[in-house]
Amino acid sequence: MLPRSLFSASSLRPGTSHSQTNRPTTVASTSARIDDPTHDQDPVEDSTSSSESDQEDTSIVTNSISTDMVSGTPPTSCQGELQDLLLKLQRQQTKQFTYIEKAKTLNKEIQKTSRQIARVTRLMVDHAAHAQQPLIYQAEAGPSSPQPALNHSCAHLPRQSKVTPNLHLRQSTKASSSSSSVTTHKRPLPQGSEGHRSPRRLRSNSTIPEHIMPPLSMPPPVPYESVEWEPAASDKCDLYLRRSQASDGSSLAKKPRSILFGQPGPNESDAMENLMLMTSLDGDLQFWDSSTRRNIKTLEKDRFFQSWIEDICWVTPSTLATCPAPRRDKLIIPDDNETVSLVHIKSVTDTSVDGRVQKLSEFPHEKGFSVISPIDLSHANTSAYERATFITGSYDKSLFIWDMRREGENDDFELEATHNVPIKHTSHPQTLCFSKYHNRLFSGGADEKFITFDAQAQRTISELKFPSRVNNIIQSPISPDLLIISLSTRNDQFSLYDQRCSEPDPVVLRFGHQETVNVSRYVSPDWNSNGHMIVCGSQTEPKIHFWDLRYNGAARGPCFSFETMGKSKILKSMFLPKRNTVLSVSSTHIITWTDYTVQPDSIIKTF
Repeated sequence: MLPRSLFSASSLRPGTSHSQTNRPTTVASTSARIDDPTHDQDPVEDSTSSSESDQEDTSIVTNSISTDMVSGTPPTSCQGELQDLLLKLQRQQTKQFTYIEKAKTLNKEIQKTSRQIARVTRLMVDHAAHAQQPLIYQAEAGPSSPQPALNHSCAHLPRQSKVTPNLHLRQSTKASSSSSSVTTHKRPLPQGSEGHRSPRRLRSNSTIPEHIMPPLSMPPPVPYESVEWEPAASDKCDLYLRRSQASDGSSLAKKPRSILFGQPGPNESDAMENLMLMTSLDGDLQFWDSSTRRNIKTLEKDRFFQSWIEDICWVTPSTLATCPAPRRDKLIIPDDNETVSLVHIKSVTDTSVDGRVQKLSEFPHEKGFSVISPIDLSHANTSAYERATFITGSYDKSLFIWDMRREGENDDFELEATHNVPIKHTSHPQTLCFSKYHNRLFSGGADEKFITFDAQAQRTISELKFPSRVNNIIQSPISPDLLIISLSTRNDQFSLYDQRCSEPDPVVLRFGHQETVNVSRYVSPDWNSNGHMIVCGSQTEPKIHFWDLRYNGAARGPCFSFETMGKSKILKSMFLPKRNTVLSVSSTHIITWTDYTVQPDSIIKTF
């Protein structure tokens, strides 16, 4: 009998063994596709119409591509396409860069055209204003009103190569009629009434009264020495040689805030000329004799405000105006007593001060004070009364002129009205300076704006945008055309501004010193009475720096510096009137008196 296994083998279909032997690659390829879910539902793979030779060719090509991809070597066609794409990207980037440069150039041209339009518009407005009312300090003032001491035209002033970026001069294009309306507060508001300190103001069509404006012509101050010099035009400068130093570390308990020297009138004593006033964060007002360097009287904090005295200024030769610092919880609605207070000085001797404090009740602002500054109105005094006027700035961004008068020296001032000044700051003003020689108000703010306001025409005539906050504005003691503007930047903190120059840049000199942090608003410079020497303390070290504005290297840094006895930054530094002494006060409450001798026209040698 034949074995059963023979029948089992014979049950296979003819040719089965042959097919399995000759198609190993096809089976492997089919198994790979089945494992792939994307091919599991492909109807093409279920079709059996393809021939065996076609299946073998397909499997060979698939295995070849898979091997190339695994080895990391792309096909020749992919390499060529990649190179084409890279070249295309490079061409697109080149076009993009070209368009960006064209856009930048076009933007500069647009800005230039806008400035030209503003200049022409301003000239038209000025011409119309001149036709209606002449502005102050014109050339036709005659020999009785000579030009300021710097009798060089702006074209001859040497320009510095260093230009502060983002510095644009924008002239106001508004007509005077649109900004002449002011807000007026009359005094008859009783203390504690419902309308007292209301933010609602009564709008009036009247202008700022003429009696609080300076006359149409006023000669510049008379210097006691020649001032024939040009900024940064000399290779020589004055050198100060330190003779001695003295310090006082116990008189101040907290950081200083303001320092002010006496303003002696024609009949005042020498003691008034030597008077020095100092405030600090402890809220006291100290009276010093600068000749003996002693504290002769202190008015305690409870005589003034619940906070400290933020700023002070002279409104008459014997009357001091003080404004309070806004407390954090009273920034919007101040206390009833937190408004301007006046200090009337009756007599001054070498050892004491006699006077009284007058508290005003009016508060025209909606927030606390940020600055106070005088307006010189000695011309408005008569035999019947004495007038005092000052201007205040607030954290509500507004400015108000306070108009007061009294009949006798022993009487209190009566506030007649407050007048809103139409200067538009977008942040609070930090410094104010009124020039009685040009009848202009200069305002600098935390919004980085330096605004010039014509008080006679009652409109803004120019607006200068600086790259940082404007901290201080100081007028030259001998040339009314020159101003020092201090900024909060880390370098080039000071700008010498010439009012005789308009476009493209009225800043004729930029100078300063390198700091690691922005300079505080309370680090203030001082101008020597000679008109060309500037002093200012350092923000980061106990030094005071000096610049001679005549020196051609002033833009590179301080001409020389003095070490002080303080142990930290110097907040206040001032020249004592008619003395070769510099006073400096550090943030650690140390007062340093530095005596020096002057070595004129020295040549500085650097190594």
